[in-house]
Amino acid sequence: MLLLAIVLGGGYGLFTWTVGMGHASMQKLPVDEGYCAPPQDCAEVVAALYQVASERFGMSGAHLDWCLGVDSWAEAKVRRGGWLKEIAVWLMYLPCGKLSEGQTTS
Repeated sequence: MLLLAIVLGGGYGLFTWTVGMGHASMQKLPVDEGYCAPPQDCAEVVAALYQVASERFGMSGAHLDWCLGVDSWAEAKVRRGGWLKEIAVWLMYLPCGKLSEGQTTS
């Protein structure tokens, strides 16, 4: 029973951390790409990005945050256990699918 609680707690923590990293990446994206400047509130631009992802790929905001968070995990450098990180990242990418599959030709 204790082991189950540890696994579930660790899974929830990993989920929360990954979604948080993805959300931070989404907040940083418009600034990095030059769509808005830091003194300006970029909330409208971020909302538009979420809307485009929803329409184009059929992804919810939380799903997009998850996939962007997994991207952050994939970019992370590790000293040891790189093979374990690669397996974990591969498993974490499974719910993301291929974003190009959802694209429409207009």
